[in-house]
Amino acid sequence: MKANCLMARRPGLSREEFRDYYENRHAVLGMQYFSFEKYVRNHLVSASENIEFDCISEFWQDTAVALAVMASPAGDIFREDEKKFMDLSKKAPCEAHETLLFGPPRTVDPIPTTKRMILVKAGLGADVQALLEETAAWGRRLGSSGYAADRILLNATRTFPGSPVFPYAGIVSIWPKAGSENISIGTGPASAANVVEVRVESHESPPELLAKMRKSA
Repeated sequence: MKANCLMARRPGLSREEFRDYYENRHAVLGMQYFSFEKYVRNHLVSASENIEFDCISEFWQDTAVALAVMASPAGDIFREDEKKFMDLSKKAPCEAHETLLFGPPRTVDPIPTTKRMILVKAGLGADVQALLEETAAWGRRLGSSGYAADRILLNATRTFPGSPVFPYAGIVSIWPKAGSENISIGTGPASAANVVEVRVESHESPPELLAKMRKSA
């Protein structure tokens, strides 16, 4: 199963310090304890409006195994490490269902990879499924309209039971070709209550590293 998580830096840390600790300490710790099939950290570079997070992380793993780790002593170690660089009051995980809208299937990205991510919020009482279908159609039109993207996909989100409400119904990820990073992509799906664009620097742990860390755990 895939999960996404919004993560914010601890007060007093710069965005660069947050990224450095996450990449060089926390991500390594995570790979030692969790059996990730794929693991990506999307570090915020800029946003179209003020937002309260610094990274959108993506995890592919067996949920039952992950829950067992968090319920073990290893989970305590992991949670203590989170406190060293994260504002846990703003941590927001969710289940994510990923759909390819344009381009070839997802591969392993080089480090770093520039991406544009479109965060789509549903209004109170809105038909979320209809909004997601509209968002998917918008993403497909973007890819077929001549905008130079290598790949466009949609993450439909669902809040985990017992977790804070995930604020976005969907996240569109765009891999822009060189030179199209700043070309306008419009305002997003019309019926969304709010649409925020963030630019991110994406760091993906290569599969050989994930396999090596699993073997050494």
